[in-house]
Amino acid sequence: MTKNKLTKSPAPSNAIDKPVTSMLEILAADGSDIKTGDIYYHESYHCDFWKVQGFQVAENYRLPTVEVTLVGVDNEGKRVNDHITVTHRELQSDSKYILLDIPAGKTVKEVIAEATEEGFAALRDPSKYLALLESLEKSETTSIISVDQKSMFETTQTLLDQQQRRVRLVQELMRSKVATLGHIASRLQEQITKIQRIVGVIELYLGVYEEILQIQEGEPAPIDEPISIRQLVLYMDEETGIYEGGGIDWRNIEEFDAWLLRDNHLDIVLPEQKGMVVICPSRQNKYHGDAIYNAQMQAKNKMSYLLIRNGNKVYRIYTDIVMTERFFPTIEEAAKIEILFEESSNKGHFSFEARDGENARFLYLRNTFLIQGLIDRSQLFEPLRSRIDFFNPETYAENGPIRLIRDDELHLPSGRVSFHKWQAELNSHIERGSRIFISKWPEWMHDSGGSDHHSYAKHFTVYRNWYPDGPNPGLYIVEEILDRSDCNIRFLYHARWFGEDIPRRMSFLIYRSMSNLLNYDRVSLEDLNFYIYTRTERKNFLDMLPVLVEMRKERLKEIEDEKGFVHLMSQKVSVSEEKIWEAIDWWKNKNIWRRPIRQDDAKAWRMIYKRLGKESDYVPDASENE
Repeated sequence: MTKNKLTKSPAPSNAIDKPVTSMLEILAADGSDIKTGDIYYHESYHCDFWKVQGFQVAENYRLPTVEVTLVGVDNEGKRVNDHITVTHRELQSDSKYILLDIPAGKTVKEVIAEATEEGFAALRDPSKYLALLESLEKSETTSIISVDQKSMFETTQTLLDQQQRRVRLVQELMRSKVATLGHIASRLQEQITKIQRIVGVIELYLGVYEEILQIQEGEPAPIDEPISIRQLVLYMDEETGIYEGGGIDWRNIEEFDAWLLRDNHLDIVLPEQKGMVVICPSRQNKYHGDAIYNAQMQAKNKMSYLLIRNGNKVYRIYTDIVMTERFFPTIEEAAKIEILFEESSNKGHFSFEARDGENARFLYLRNTFLIQGLIDRSQLFEPLRSRIDFFNPETYAENGPIRLIRDDELHLPSGRVSFHKWQAELNSHIERGSRIFISKWPEWMHDSGGSDHHSYAKHFTVYRNWYPDGPNPGLYIVEEILDRSDCNIRFLYHARWFGEDIPRRMSFLIYRSMSNLLNYDRVSLEDLNFYIYTRTERKNFLDMLPVLVEMRKERLKEIEDEKGFVHLMSQKVSVSEEKIWEAIDWWKNKNIWRRPIRQDDAKAWRMIYKRLGKESDYVPDASENE
């Protein structure tokens, strides 16, 4: 039921969407160690004890799955007629199945009898269990550094797991007395959880699950170069800006590695010559499917990697842990955590707020042990003048070997509103004649029939028994603003039905609040570039980038068309090119119907030429004024 703590797990598991060839691979990928002959306690109508008889790879599951056949046995371990089939995940995670730890020479009946007696003894004299709790509390104070042998972890973890199962078994057998026993089990579980967290820190220090991949070779940084530790946790999909298909996730991390080594991207993600930053595949909720599949995918994406740079050497390290938004706390957060911890220690108990502070304190200490272990047992940051102690305050002095980059708390204000507020304000000015840009629809705009038919019908002005597919991404002109609260922006487009063009353009209606819509003529190239590259908005990149990037392509194309116009005009009038660009914007927006220069370049030339002629010392001849 618990995975071997000394076996390095894949980084990360390929249990999702990749071919798995054997039951052993599936079980190993999910950390399962279910064995034939194991006996589980699971109370049912016919039988309470179930023995693992066999396995087989299951079909018709989205995730690779093993079906486990359980046969009913009596309290002597002899088979009865009943049998059931469960998945390995149900057996592993369902709290109703409790693995029995049966010593050699004992029967199921004897183990259950001992557990029952243990439960009654706890009810008669709770002090025995409370003494066990006290001993567990004292064991918490054991120094982490004093434990230096991996072989000790397996024994420690096994004993903790057996203790947990024992408490669960007693609790299940004595559930009629759960009011009393539940309090004892809760306190015992709390102490076991704390000890397990400490064991987890030891594993991090020794790199039990760690996997190091060198993605670039080269010369290391100079010996006197300090190690820069970055505060902000980054995400691979947001850094690359690849949004097609949902972007990068844990299944294609190699694409991030390749991107990182191109076009100086490494200097953007980790600019220091010797340093480290935490990066995860993704934090986006971008999967559509059953709840188990979504949870599995998001759990894999949240696993943390350390990106380490030492001169031209670059490493990516899998850690098997999940981190918060920061690798180390902000100055304000650290002060608050210590105040809460000190106040609670003086009171002798923790409030809900203080418990949050205690958990945050533990997580940041865990991260410190992680980087300390990496320094102590590897040569990734060599050469170093001496051993670095991350628990020594002098390490962080101005000329010390460690430099903390507080990139999550030192953001300078940009003076700009958030993307969604900017987009909403921009689109609130869409009116008749406005040019609007529409990027790829978040969901395919088509009539799929059934209940979706009536929902899709709101995008059209006339009700029909069928509707064509929605408009392709591109630039459109608003024909009308309807007096209604939902889809009130109407424009015309060339529709297609079953791959064939419909001769006449059709009306299509959209919301102002659609995420793939922007008011084209009120957006500058500067605006687009800011929101594309700003780090503070990266978490919204799947909503932002498609419309921003595609619209920038359209704007750059239009600007390129207008450069020749500006060049020719500058030879005719003695004004700056800036004035000519302003005149072009004036011409495109002076009428209700916004228009590009290329729509009627001859008319645009005459009107702009006449407007600029008034501002220059050049006097056009009569033929040029016609």
